[in-house]
Amino acid sequence: MPHNLHKSDLVFVGVSLRSKNPLSTYLSQKVYKVENVPLVLGIYLPKELFEINQDKIYGLIINPTILRSIQLERAKNMGLHYSKSDYSEMDHICQELEHVNKLFSQNPWWPVIGMYVFLYI
Repeated sequence: MPHNLHKSDLVFVGVSLRSKNPLSTYLSQKVYKVENVPLVLGIYLPKELFEINQDKIYGLIINPTILRSIQLERAKNMGLHYSKSDYSEMDHICQELEHVNKLFSQNPWWPVIGMYVFLYI
């Protein structure tokens, strides 16, 4: 809900459905108000993201191979079957991450955190 971004202590921006929620849940238990803004190819970011205090925004990035393994594990847990050699999916992941990196380079004041660090906590 973009209109609530100004109420947050922290705002995480990253590829959609890629480990933002576990980190946000953990930090929420530590009494932080956390919002997630998913980056999806072809969908514009809410204007409110650029209207709030930019010091509370953090970019989240992940290695494409790790991201793909998370996707495969989630699919497996949901009873879906995807091939580990589906390169078209990996191409899409790489496009998403390229889009994310471009956004982060356009907003250099947002610290960028590698999500692989938090996957094992």
